Amino acid sequence: MIPEPPSARRPLPAALLTFVALAAGGCLSADEYRVQADDEVYAIIAERRAEFVADPEAFTIDPDGESLAWRYMSGEIPLSEPLGPIGLVECIRLSAATDTEVQSRKESLYLTALDLTFARYLFGVQPNAGASATLTGQNEGLEATSAAASVSAGFSRVLGSGAQIVGNVGLSIFRGLLSSEDWDPASSIGFSITQPLLSGFGSAITLEPLTQAERNVVYEVRSFERFRRTFAFSIASDYFRVLQAYDTLENAEANLASLVLLSERNVALAESGRLSDTQVDQARQDRLRAETSVIDSRQTLEGLLDNFKDRLGLPLEVELSLDRTELERVVESGIEDLGHTADEVIELALTRRFDYRNAVDRIQDSERDVMIAADDLRGSLGLDIDVNATSQPGQPLAYDKQGFFWSVGLDLDLPIDRLSERNSYRGALVSLQAAERSAADLAISIELSLRASLRELVSRKQAYEIQKNSVALAERRVDSTTLNFEAGRVETRDLLEARDDLVVARDALTRALVDYHLATLALYRDIEALVVDEDSLRPDDEALEALTENDE
Repeated sequence: MIPEPPSARRPLPAALLTFVALAAGGCLSADEYRVQADDEVYAIIAERRAEFVADPEAFTIDPDGESLAWRYMSGEIPLSEPLGPIGLVECIRLSAATDTEVQSRKESLYLTALDLTFARYLFGVQPNAGASATLTGQNEGLEATSAAASVSAGFSRVLGSGAQIVGNVGLSIFRGLLSSEDWDPASSIGFSITQPLLSGFGSAITLEPLTQAERNVVYEVRSFERFRRTFAFSIASDYFRVLQAYDTLENAEANLASLVLLSERNVALAESGRLSDTQVDQARQDRLRAETSVIDSRQTLEGLLDNFKDRLGLPLEVELSLDRTELERVVESGIEDLGHTADEVIELALTRRFDYRNAVDRIQDSERDVMIAADDLRGSLGLDIDVNATSQPGQPLAYDKQGFFWSVGLDLDLPIDRLSERNSYRGALVSLQAAERSAADLAISIELSLRASLRELVSRKQAYEIQKNSVALAERRVDSTTLNFEAGRVETRDLLEARDDLVVARDALTRALVDYHLATLALYRDIEALVVDEDSLRPDDEALEALTENDE
Protein backbone atom coordinates (compact mmCIF):
# COMPACT_ATOMS: atom_id res chain seq x y z
CA MET A 1 0.00 0.00 0.00
CA ILE A 2 1.30 3.40 -0.91
CA PRO A 3 1.31 5.50 2.25
CA GLU A 4 -0.83 8.59 2.20
CA PRO A 5 1.35 11.68 1.99
CA PRO A 6 1.23 13.90 5.06
CA SER A 7 0.01 16.83 3.00
CA ALA A 8 -3.17 14.90 2.19
CA ARG A 9 -3.98 14.32 5.85
CA ARG A 10 -3.21 17.76 7.25
CA PRO A 11 -6.44 19.42 6.04
CA LEU A 12 -8.29 17.80 8.96
CA PRO A 13 -7.67 20.76 11.32
CA ALA A 14 -8.85 23.08 8.57
CA ALA A 15 -12.02 21.03 8.23
CA LEU A 16 -12.60 21.29 11.97
CA LEU A 17 -12.07 25.03 11.87
CA THR A 18 -14.47 25.28 8.95
CA PHE A 19 -17.10 23.36 10.93
CA VAL A 20 -16.67 25.59 13.95
CA ALA A 21 -16.86 28.73 11.81
CA LEU A 22 -20.03 27.56 10.11
CA ALA A 23 -21.61 26.61 13.43
CA ALA A 24 -20.72 29.97 14.96
CA GLY A 25 -22.00 31.78 11.90
CA GLY A 26 -25.32 29.99 12.22
CA CYS A 27 -25.97 31.53 15.64
CA LEU A 28 -28.48 34.37 15.84
CA SER A 29 -27.90 37.87 17.12
CA ALA A 30 -29.57 39.10 20.29
CA ASP A 31 -32.11 41.10 18.29
CA GLU A 32 -32.87 38.10 16.08
CA TYR A 33 -33.48 35.99 19.19
CA ARG A 34 -35.86 38.67 20.46
CA VAL A 35 -37.81 38.65 17.19
CA GLN A 36 -37.88 34.85 17.23
CA ALA A 37 -39.26 34.82 20.78
CA ASP A 38 -41.87 37.48 19.89
CA ASP A 39 -43.06 35.55 16.84
CA GLU A 40 -43.49 32.35 18.83
CA VAL A 41 -45.12 33.99 21.84
CA TYR A 42 -47.48 36.21 19.83
CA ALA A 43 -48.62 33.18 17.83
CA ILE A 44 -49.46 31.33 21.06
CA ILE A 45 -51.33 34.31 22.48
CA ALA A 46 -53.29 34.89 19.27
CA GLU A 47 -54.31 31.24 19.15
CA ARG A 48 -55.46 31.20 22.76
CA ARG A 49 -57.25 34.56 22.61
CA ALA A 50 -59.19 33.41 19.56
CA GLU A 51 -60.81 30.80 21.81
CA PHE A 52 -62.36 33.53 23.97
CA VAL A 53 -62.64 36.60 21.74
CA ALA A 54 -64.41 36.59 18.38
CA ASP A 55 -62.05 39.09 16.75
CA PRO A 56 -59.04 39.75 19.00
CA GLU A 57 -57.04 42.86 18.25
CA ALA A 58 -53.32 42.66 17.62
CA PHE A 59 -51.32 41.99 20.78
CA THR A 60 -47.93 43.49 21.50
CA ILE A 61 -45.97 44.50 24.58
CA ASP A 62 -43.94 47.09 22.71
CA PRO A 63 -44.90 50.68 23.64
CA ASP A 64 -46.78 52.57 20.97
CA GLY A 65 -44.35 55.24 19.81
CA GLU A 66 -47.03 56.77 17.59
CA SER A 67 -49.74 57.09 20.23
CA LEU A 68 -51.57 60.39 20.53
CA ALA A 69 -50.21 60.93 24.04
CA TRP A 70 -46.63 60.42 22.82
CA ARG A 71 -47.16 62.83 19.92
CA TYR A 72 -48.33 65.51 22.36
CA MET A 73 -45.47 64.79 24.77
CA SER A 74 -42.85 64.85 22.01
CA GLY A 75 -44.10 68.14 20.64
CA GLU A 76 -45.20 66.66 17.32
CA ILE A 77 -48.66 68.01 18.14
CA PRO A 78 -48.65 71.42 19.90
CA LEU A 79 -50.24 71.45 23.34
CA SER A 80 -52.32 74.39 22.16
CA GLU A 81 -54.05 72.22 19.57
CA PRO A 82 -57.41 71.05 20.98
CA LEU A 83 -58.43 67.42 20.90
CA GLY A 84 -61.92 66.21 20.22
CA PRO A 85 -64.67 65.65 20.36
CA ILE A 86 -63.63 62.01 20.83
CA GLY A 87 -65.88 59.02 21.46
CA LEU A 88 -65.86 56.38 24.16
CA VAL A 89 -64.12 53.64 22.18
CA GLU A 90 -61.34 56.00 21.16
CA CYS A 91 -60.89 57.01 24.80
CA ILE A 92 -60.57 53.36 25.80
CA ARG A 93 -57.86 52.87 23.18
CA LEU A 94 -56.01 56.02 24.18
CA SER A 95 -55.99 55.00 27.81
CA ALA A 96 -54.96 51.42 27.08
CA ALA A 97 -51.96 52.68 25.08
CA THR A 98 -50.47 54.45 28.11
CA ASP A 99 -51.95 52.79 31.20
CA THR A 100 -49.26 51.11 33.32
CA GLU A 101 -51.56 48.38 34.62
CA VAL A 102 -52.56 47.45 31.07
CA GLN A 103 -48.88 47.18 30.18
CA SER A 104 -48.19 45.07 33.27
CA ARG A 105 -51.03 42.71 32.38
CA LYS A 106 -49.74 42.38 28.83
CA GLU A 107 -46.24 41.62 30.06
CA SER A 108 -47.56 39.03 32.51
CA LEU A 109 -49.38 37.27 29.67
CA TYR A 110 -46.31 37.50 27.45
CA LEU A 111 -44.03 35.98 30.11
CA THR A 112 -46.49 33.16 30.77
CA ALA A 113 -46.55 32.31 27.07
CA LEU A 114 -42.76 32.61 27.01
CA ASP A 115 -42.59 29.97 29.76
CA LEU A 116 -44.73 27.73 27.57
CA THR A 117 -42.24 27.97 24.71
CA PHE A 118 -39.56 26.59 27.02
CA ALA A 119 -41.86 23.82 28.29
CA ARG A 120 -42.54 22.80 24.69
CA TYR A 121 -38.83 22.90 23.96
CA LEU A 122 -38.12 20.51 26.83
CA PHE A 123 -40.36 17.89 25.22
CA GLY A 124 -39.02 18.36 21.71
CA VAL A 125 -35.78 17.36 20.08
CA GLN A 126 -32.95 19.31 21.73
CA PRO A 127 -29.90 19.51 19.47
CA ASN A 128 -26.44 20.33 20.72
CA ALA A 129 -23.03 20.82 19.17
CA GLY A 130 -19.62 21.87 20.35
CA ALA A 131 -15.91 21.88 19.70
CA SER A 132 -12.71 22.00 21.71
CA ALA A 133 -8.99 22.28 21.09
CA THR A 134 -6.03 21.59 23.38
CA LEU A 135 -2.31 22.26 23.09
CA THR A 136 -0.08 20.47 25.62
CA GLY A 137 3.58 20.82 26.60
CA GLN A 138 5.75 19.12 29.22
CA ASN A 139 9.25 20.54 28.76
CA GLU A 140 10.63 23.42 30.73
CA GLY A 141 10.35 25.69 27.73
CA LEU A 142 7.27 26.85 25.91
CA GLU A 143 7.50 24.20 23.21
CA ALA A 144 4.26 22.25 22.71
CA THR A 145 4.43 18.46 22.60
CA SER A 146 0.93 17.50 21.44
CA ALA A 147 -2.24 18.96 20.02
CA ALA A 148 -5.80 17.71 20.01
CA ALA A 149 -9.15 18.94 18.77
CA SER A 150 -12.66 17.58 18.70
CA VAL A 151 -16.13 18.40 17.47
CA SER A 152 -19.38 16.80 18.54
CA ALA A 153 -23.08 16.97 17.79
CA GLY A 154 -26.03 15.26 19.34
CA PHE A 155 -29.60 15.42 20.46
CA SER A 156 -31.82 14.49 23.37
CA ARG A 157 -35.54 14.06 23.75
CA VAL A 158 -38.02 13.10 26.45
CA LEU A 159 -40.86 10.86 25.28
CA GLY A 160 -44.36 10.75 26.68
CA SER A 161 -43.64 7.47 28.47
CA GLY A 162 -40.92 9.18 30.47
CA ALA A 163 -38.09 7.72 28.42
CA GLN A 164 -35.13 9.97 27.75
CA ILE A 165 -33.24 9.39 24.51
CA VAL A 166 -29.74 10.75 24.00
CA GLY A 167 -27.65 10.43 20.85
CA ASN A 168 -24.30 11.90 19.87
CA VAL A 169 -21.54 11.69 17.29
CA GLY A 170 -18.04 13.01 17.65
CA LEU A 171 -14.83 13.46 15.71
CA SER A 172 -11.46 14.00 17.35
CA ILE A 173 -7.91 14.40 16.08
CA PHE A 174 -4.58 14.07 17.87
CA ARG A 175 -1.01 14.76 16.91
CA GLY A 176 2.24 14.29 18.74
CA LEU A 177 4.15 17.35 17.72
CA LEU A 178 7.57 15.88 18.56
CA SER A 179 7.14 12.46 17.01
CA SER A 180 4.67 12.81 14.15
CA GLU A 181 3.70 15.12 11.36
CA ASP A 182 0.31 13.49 10.88
CA TRP A 183 -3.00 13.92 12.62
CA ASP A 184 -4.65 10.80 14.03
CA PRO A 185 -8.44 11.10 13.59
CA ALA A 186 -11.09 9.06 15.37
CA SER A 187 -14.87 9.18 15.55
CA SER A 188 -17.47 7.91 17.98
CA ILE A 189 -21.20 7.28 18.06
CA GLY A 190 -23.32 6.94 21.18
CA PHE A 191 -26.97 6.25 21.91
CA SER A 192 -28.75 5.75 25.24
CA ILE A 193 -32.28 5.26 26.52
CA THR A 194 -33.42 5.69 30.11
CA GLN A 195 -36.96 4.50 30.82
CA PRO A 196 -38.67 4.70 34.24
CA LEU A 197 -40.79 1.61 34.89
CA LEU A 198 -42.48 2.48 38.20
CA SER A 199 -42.55 6.04 39.57
CA GLY A 200 -42.41 8.57 36.74
CA PHE A 201 -43.80 6.23 34.09
CA GLY A 202 -46.52 7.38 31.68
CA SER A 203 -47.53 10.52 29.84
CA ALA A 204 -49.79 11.80 32.63
CA ILE A 205 -46.73 12.10 34.88
CA THR A 206 -44.08 12.98 32.34
CA LEU A 207 -46.00 15.62 30.42
CA GLU A 208 -47.41 17.36 33.51
CA PRO A 209 -45.01 20.36 33.28
CA LEU A 210 -46.10 20.91 29.67
CA THR A 211 -49.76 20.41 30.55
CA GLN A 212 -49.54 22.95 33.37
CA ALA A 213 -47.67 25.45 31.19
CA GLU A 214 -50.38 25.18 28.52
CA ARG A 215 -53.10 25.68 31.12
CA ASN A 216 -51.26 28.62 32.69
CA VAL A 217 -51.44 30.43 29.35
CA VAL A 218 -55.19 29.77 29.19
CA TYR A 219 -55.59 31.13 32.73
CA GLU A 220 -53.56 34.22 31.94
CA VAL A 221 -55.50 34.88 28.72
CA ARG A 222 -58.78 34.60 30.61
CA SER A 223 -57.51 36.96 33.32
CA PHE A 224 -56.30 39.40 30.69
CA GLU A 225 -59.61 39.39 28.82
CA ARG A 226 -61.55 39.90 32.04
CA PHE A 227 -59.23 42.75 32.95
CA ARG A 228 -59.84 44.33 29.52
CA ARG A 229 -63.59 44.33 30.15
CA THR A 230 -63.17 45.73 33.65
CA PHE A 231 -60.77 48.37 32.37
CA ALA A 232 -63.14 49.37 29.54
CA PHE A 233 -65.99 49.71 32.03
CA SER A 234 -63.91 51.93 34.31
CA ILE A 235 -63.11 54.25 31.39
CA ALA A 236 -66.77 54.25 30.36
CA SER A 237 -67.78 55.16 33.91
CA ASP A 238 -65.44 58.15 33.96
CA TYR A 239 -66.48 59.10 30.42
CA PHE A 240 -70.20 59.24 31.19
CA ARG A 241 -69.60 61.10 34.45
CA VAL A 242 -67.84 63.79 32.41
CA LEU A 243 -70.80 63.89 30.01
CA GLN A 244 -73.09 64.18 33.02
CA ALA A 245 -71.03 67.16 34.20
CA TYR A 246 -71.36 68.71 30.73
CA ASP A 247 -75.13 68.37 31.00
CA THR A 248 -75.17 69.81 34.51
CA LEU A 249 -73.19 72.84 33.33
CA GLU A 250 -75.52 73.28 30.36
CA ASN A 251 -78.56 73.21 32.67
CA ALA A 252 -76.92 75.73 34.99
CA GLU A 253 -76.09 78.07 32.09
CA ALA A 254 -79.62 77.79 30.69
CA ASN A 255 -81.05 78.56 34.11
CA LEU A 256 -78.75 81.57 34.48
CA ALA A 257 -79.78 82.89 31.07
CA SER A 258 -83.46 82.66 31.98
CA LEU A 259 -82.83 84.35 35.33
CA VAL A 260 -80.97 87.20 33.63
CA LEU A 261 -84.00 87.82 31.44
CA LEU A 262 -86.34 87.55 34.42
CA SER A 263 -84.21 89.93 36.50
CA GLU A 264 -84.10 92.51 33.71
CA ARG A 265 -87.85 92.18 33.20
CA ASN A 266 -88.52 92.64 36.91
CA VAL A 267 -86.34 95.76 37.00
CA ALA A 268 -88.34 97.23 34.12
CA LEU A 269 -91.63 96.37 35.82
CA ALA A 270 -90.43 97.86 39.12
CA GLU A 271 -89.40 101.08 37.40
CA SER A 272 -92.93 101.36 36.01
CA GLY A 273 -94.39 100.72 39.45
CA ARG A 274 -95.94 97.42 38.50
CA LEU A 275 -93.66 95.22 40.68
CA SER A 276 -92.32 95.56 44.19
CA ASP A 277 -88.63 95.97 44.99
CA THR A 278 -88.80 92.76 47.01
CA GLN A 279 -89.58 90.70 43.94
CA VAL A 280 -86.80 92.47 42.05
CA ASP A 281 -84.32 91.54 44.77
CA GLN A 282 -85.58 87.96 44.81
CA ALA A 283 -84.81 87.63 41.10
CA ARG A 284 -81.40 89.26 41.59
CA GLN A 285 -80.62 86.91 44.48
CA ASP A 286 -81.49 83.84 42.42
CA ARG A 287 -79.44 85.23 39.54
CA LEU A 288 -76.40 85.53 41.79
CA ARG A 289 -77.00 82.02 43.08
CA ALA A 290 -77.25 80.76 39.48
CA GLU A 291 -73.95 82.46 38.61
CA THR A 292 -72.33 80.65 41.53
CA SER A 293 -73.87 77.39 40.34
CA VAL A 294 -72.41 77.92 36.86
CA ILE A 295 -68.98 78.60 38.34
CA ASP A 296 -69.18 75.49 40.54
CA SER A 297 -70.45 73.33 37.67
CA ARG A 298 -67.70 74.55 35.36
CA GLN A 299 -65.09 73.90 38.03
CA THR A 300 -66.44 70.39 38.58
CA LEU A 301 -66.37 69.71 34.84
CA GLU A 302 -62.82 71.00 34.48
CA GLY A 303 -61.68 68.85 37.40
CA LEU A 304 -63.29 65.75 35.91
CA LEU A 305 -61.75 66.55 32.52
CA ASP A 306 -58.28 66.91 34.08
CA ASN A 307 -58.64 63.57 35.83
CA PHE A 308 -59.89 62.00 32.62
CA LYS A 309 -57.00 63.45 30.61
CA ASP A 310 -54.66 61.90 33.14
CA ARG A 311 -56.34 58.52 32.63
CA LEU A 312 -55.87 58.91 28.88
CA GLY A 313 -52.20 59.74 29.38
CA LEU A 314 -52.65 63.20 27.87
CA PRO A 315 -50.93 66.39 29.07
CA LEU A 316 -53.24 68.37 31.30
CA GLU A 317 -52.66 71.46 29.16
CA VAL A 318 -54.48 69.89 26.21
CA GLU A 319 -58.01 71.18 25.64
CA LEU A 320 -60.10 68.00 25.53
CA SER A 321 -63.73 67.65 24.51
CA LEU A 322 -65.83 64.50 24.45
CA ASP A 323 -68.47 63.37 21.99
CA ARG A 324 -71.70 64.34 23.70
CA THR A 325 -73.75 62.33 21.22
CA GLU A 326 -72.72 59.27 23.27
CA LEU A 327 -75.09 60.46 25.99
CA GLU A 328 -77.73 61.34 23.43
CA ARG A 329 -77.60 57.78 22.10
CA VAL A 330 -78.14 56.49 25.62
CA VAL A 331 -81.13 58.82 25.98
CA GLU A 332 -82.54 57.62 22.66
CA SER A 333 -82.12 53.96 23.60
CA GLY A 334 -84.06 54.62 26.78
CA ILE A 335 -84.57 52.07 29.52
CA GLU A 336 -85.14 48.43 28.68
CA ASP A 337 -85.98 45.59 31.01
CA LEU A 338 -83.35 42.90 31.24
CA GLY A 339 -86.13 40.34 30.97
CA HIS A 340 -84.32 37.55 32.81
CA THR A 341 -84.49 36.15 36.31
CA ALA A 342 -81.65 36.24 38.80
CA ASP A 343 -81.19 32.47 38.56
CA GLU A 344 -80.82 32.67 34.76
CA VAL A 345 -78.27 35.46 35.00
CA ILE A 346 -76.29 33.65 37.70
CA GLU A 347 -76.28 30.41 35.71
CA LEU A 348 -74.93 32.22 32.67
CA ALA A 349 -72.30 34.02 34.74
CA LEU A 350 -70.99 30.77 36.23
CA THR A 351 -70.69 29.44 32.69
CA ARG A 352 -68.93 32.47 31.21
CA ARG A 353 -67.01 34.20 34.01
CA PHE A 354 -63.31 33.79 33.26
CA ASP A 355 -62.20 34.07 36.87
CA TYR A 356 -64.63 31.36 37.95
CA ARG A 357 -63.61 29.08 35.08
CA ASN A 358 -60.01 29.52 36.17
CA ALA A 359 -60.92 28.63 39.75
CA VAL A 360 -62.75 25.47 38.63
CA ASP A 361 -59.93 24.42 36.32
CA ARG A 362 -57.40 24.90 39.11
CA ILE A 363 -59.22 22.17 41.00
CA GLN A 364 -58.22 19.83 38.18
CA ASP A 365 -54.65 21.10 38.49
CA SER A 366 -54.70 20.26 42.18
CA GLU A 367 -56.11 16.81 41.42
CA ARG A 368 -53.22 16.16 39.05
CA ASP A 369 -50.79 17.39 41.70
CA VAL A 370 -52.24 14.81 44.09
CA MET A 371 -51.82 12.09 41.47
CA ILE A 372 -48.20 13.05 40.84
CA ALA A 373 -47.42 13.27 44.55
CA ALA A 374 -48.94 9.80 45.03
CA ASP A 375 -46.79 8.50 42.17
CA ASP A 376 -43.68 9.86 43.90
CA LEU A 377 -44.49 7.68 46.93
CA ARG A 378 -43.78 4.58 44.87
CA GLY A 379 -40.36 3.12 44.37
CA SER A 380 -38.45 3.92 41.21
CA LEU A 381 -37.14 1.38 38.75
CA GLY A 382 -35.20 2.61 35.76
CA LEU A 383 -34.10 0.73 32.66
CA ASP A 384 -30.85 2.00 31.16
CA ILE A 385 -29.65 0.99 27.68
CA ASP A 386 -26.37 2.32 26.29
CA VAL A 387 -24.77 1.67 22.92
CA ASN A 388 -21.40 3.18 21.94
CA ALA A 389 -19.01 2.69 19.07
CA THR A 390 -15.51 4.04 18.42
CA SER A 391 -13.77 4.00 15.07
CA GLN A 392 -10.42 2.40 14.39
CA PRO A 393 -7.40 4.64 15.10
CA GLY A 394 -6.65 6.86 12.17
CA GLN A 395 -9.76 5.75 10.28
CA PRO A 396 -12.77 7.79 11.42
CA LEU A 397 -15.17 5.95 9.10
CA ALA A 398 -14.02 2.42 9.92
CA TYR A 399 -15.75 0.55 12.75
CA ASP A 400 -15.24 -3.03 13.92
CA LYS A 401 -16.46 -5.28 16.72
CA GLN A 402 -13.64 -4.29 19.04
CA GLY A 403 -14.93 -0.70 19.08
CA PHE A 404 -18.55 -1.60 19.82
CA PHE A 405 -19.86 -1.54 23.41
CA TRP A 406 -23.32 -1.93 24.90
CA SER A 407 -24.88 -2.21 28.33
CA VAL A 408 -28.29 -2.85 29.82
CA GLY A 409 -29.03 -2.12 33.44
CA LEU A 410 -31.73 -1.66 36.03
CA ASP A 411 -31.65 0.93 38.78
CA LEU A 412 -33.99 0.30 41.72
CA ASP A 413 -34.77 2.76 44.49
CA LEU A 414 -36.96 1.14 47.15
CA PRO A 415 -39.64 3.33 48.80
CA ILE A 416 -38.09 3.11 52.26
CA ASP A 417 -37.43 6.76 53.07
CA ARG A 418 -40.35 8.80 51.72
CA LEU A 419 -40.78 11.53 54.34
CA SER A 420 -40.36 14.36 51.84
CA GLU A 421 -42.66 12.64 49.36
CA ARG A 422 -45.18 11.94 52.13
CA ASN A 423 -45.27 15.60 53.10
CA SER A 424 -45.63 16.64 49.48
CA TYR A 425 -48.55 14.25 49.05
CA ARG A 426 -50.30 15.51 52.17
CA GLY A 427 -49.68 19.09 51.12
CA ALA A 428 -51.18 18.35 47.70
CA LEU A 429 -54.33 17.02 49.38
CA VAL A 430 -54.61 20.19 51.47
CA SER A 431 -54.10 22.34 48.37
CA LEU A 432 -56.87 20.41 46.61
CA GLN A 433 -59.28 21.15 49.44
CA ALA A 434 -58.27 24.82 49.36
CA ALA A 435 -58.85 24.98 45.59
CA GLU A 436 -62.32 23.47 46.00
CA ARG A 437 -63.17 25.98 48.73
CA SER A 438 -61.83 28.85 46.66
CA ALA A 439 -64.04 27.93 43.71
CA ALA A 440 -67.08 27.50 45.96
CA ASP A 441 -66.44 30.82 47.69
CA LEU A 442 -66.06 32.58 44.36
CA ALA A 443 -69.34 31.10 43.11
CA ILE A 444 -71.12 32.42 46.20
CA SER A 445 -69.43 35.81 45.82
CA ILE A 446 -70.50 36.00 42.17
CA GLU A 447 -74.08 35.09 43.07
CA LEU A 448 -74.25 37.69 45.85
CA SER A 449 -72.75 40.36 43.61
CA LEU A 450 -75.12 39.62 40.73
CA ARG A 451 -78.19 39.62 42.94
CA ALA A 452 -77.11 43.00 44.32
CA SER A 453 -76.47 44.25 40.77
CA LEU A 454 -79.91 43.13 39.63
CA ARG A 455 -81.54 44.88 42.58
CA GLU A 456 -79.54 48.00 41.80
CA LEU A 457 -80.63 47.80 38.18
CA VAL A 458 -84.28 47.68 39.24
CA SER A 459 -83.85 50.61 41.61
CA ARG A 460 -81.97 52.62 38.98
CA LYS A 461 -84.76 51.97 36.49
CA GLN A 462 -87.36 53.09 39.01
CA ALA A 463 -85.32 56.19 39.83
CA TYR A 464 -85.07 57.04 36.14
CA GLU A 465 -88.83 56.70 35.63
CA ILE A 466 -89.46 58.84 38.70
CA GLN A 467 -87.05 61.55 37.54
CA LYS A 468 -88.50 61.43 34.04
CA ASN A 469 -91.95 62.14 35.46
CA SER A 470 -90.43 64.76 37.75
CA VAL A 471 -88.93 66.63 34.78
CA ALA A 472 -92.23 66.50 32.90
CA LEU A 473 -94.04 67.82 35.97
CA ALA A 474 -91.43 70.54 36.54
CA GLU A 475 -91.65 71.68 32.91
CA ARG A 476 -95.46 71.93 33.10
CA ARG A 477 -95.14 73.78 36.38
CA VAL A 478 -92.69 76.30 34.88
CA ASP A 479 -94.97 76.84 31.88
CA SER A 480 -98.08 77.38 33.99
CA THR A 481 -96.28 79.51 36.58
CA THR A 482 -94.79 81.67 33.82
CA LEU A 483 -98.25 82.29 32.35
CA ASN A 484 -99.67 83.09 35.79
CA PHE A 485 -96.69 85.36 36.57
CA GLU A 486 -97.17 87.30 33.34
CA ALA A 487 -100.86 87.61 34.20
CA GLY A 488 -99.96 88.89 37.66
CA ARG A 489 -101.56 85.97 39.49
CA VAL A 490 -98.35 84.70 41.14
CA GLU A 491 -95.26 86.35 42.52
CA THR A 492 -91.64 86.12 41.42
CA ARG A 493 -90.81 83.66 44.19
CA ASP A 494 -93.24 81.10 42.74
CA LEU A 495 -91.61 81.30 39.32
CA LEU A 496 -88.11 81.13 40.80
CA GLU A 497 -88.97 78.03 42.80
CA ALA A 498 -90.50 76.36 39.74
CA ARG A 499 -87.37 77.03 37.69
CA ASP A 500 -85.07 75.85 40.49
CA ASP A 501 -87.04 72.63 40.74
CA LEU A 502 -86.77 72.15 36.97
CA VAL A 503 -82.97 72.49 37.09
CA VAL A 504 -82.77 70.02 39.96
CA ALA A 505 -85.08 67.60 38.15
CA ARG A 506 -83.10 67.76 34.90
CA ASP A 507 -79.82 67.17 36.72
CA ALA A 508 -81.37 64.27 38.60
CA LEU A 509 -82.74 62.78 35.36
CA THR A 510 -79.32 62.84 33.71
CA ARG A 511 -77.74 61.34 36.82
CA ALA A 512 -80.40 58.62 36.95
CA LEU A 513 -79.90 57.81 33.27
CA VAL A 514 -76.12 57.58 33.63
CA ASP A 515 -76.50 55.51 36.79
CA TYR A 516 -78.80 53.07 35.01
CA HIS A 517 -76.60 52.84 31.93
CA LEU A 518 -73.49 52.17 34.02
CA ALA A 519 -75.37 49.65 36.16
CA THR A 520 -76.36 47.83 32.96
CA LEU A 521 -72.79 47.81 31.67
CA ALA A 522 -71.58 46.60 35.07
CA LEU A 523 -74.02 43.71 34.96
CA TYR A 524 -72.85 42.68 31.49
CA ARG A 525 -69.28 42.98 32.71
CA ASP A 526 -70.03 40.70 35.65
CA ILE A 527 -71.53 38.00 33.42
CA GLU A 528 -68.56 38.28 31.02
CA ALA A 529 -70.78 39.70 28.29
CA LEU A 530 -69.26 43.11 27.64
CA VAL A 531 -67.75 43.73 24.20
CA VAL A 532 -65.72 46.66 22.91
CA ASP A 533 -66.26 46.91 19.15
CA GLU A 534 -65.43 49.59 16.59
CA ASP A 535 -68.30 51.86 17.60
CA SER A 536 -69.38 51.23 21.15
CA LEU A 537 -69.24 49.33 24.39
CA ARG A 538 -72.11 46.87 24.15
CA PRO A 539 -73.43 43.54 25.42
CA ASP A 540 -72.24 40.35 23.75
CA ASP A 541 -74.88 39.04 21.33
CA GLU A 542 -73.80 35.46 22.04
CA ALA A 543 -74.43 35.94 25.75
CA LEU A 544 -77.86 37.46 25.12
CA GLU A 545 -78.73 34.52 22.86
CA ALA A 546 -77.65 32.13 25.59
CA LEU A 547 -79.95 33.88 28.05
CA THR A 548 -82.83 33.68 25.57
CA GLU A 549 -82.22 29.98 25.02
CA ASN A 550 -82.32 29.43 28.77
CA ASP A 551 -85.70 31.15 28.88
CA GLU A 552 -87.04 28.82 26.22
